[in-house]
Amino acid sequence: MTTEHRKAPRRKILSVTRTGKWGHYRHEHTLSCGHVESRPRKASTSTLACAWCYRAAKMQIELSSLGKNEQQSLDEDDDQTVESRINEIRASIASRFSVPLEAVDIVSSIATGEVVVSYATVFLSQGDIRRISQ
Repeated sequence: MTTEHRKAPRRKILSVTRTGKWGHYRHEHTLSCGHVESRPRKASTSTLACAWCYRAAKMQIELSSLGKNEQQSLDEDDDQTVESRINEIRASIASRFSVPLEAVDIVSSIATGEVVVSYATVFLSQGDIRRISQ
């Protein structure tokens, strides 16, 4: 028995189903919580430790310890309008320098519902530099 099973909460066994073939049987114990514990032998008691309940509780503790994001999240419509506005700015910069869209990188933030561009980086190839400098 693992440490995980020692710490797991005990649940009542609702049913036991034997699966497999001769010499390779597994007993699947359906527990009151809805999880299924699979073991090589049928349990001799009416309760079993549910490792899945233990794992779920452990994961819940980890997720709650991560905390919540302090920034106000935007709903999907606002996300799409912000993304489309950034794409418009990227397209106008790319057309101004006659470079592909992938060559423009924009860093932006949102202040009072408006998109604020902090800075943009344009990556130029040797040909682009030669073309612009002449």
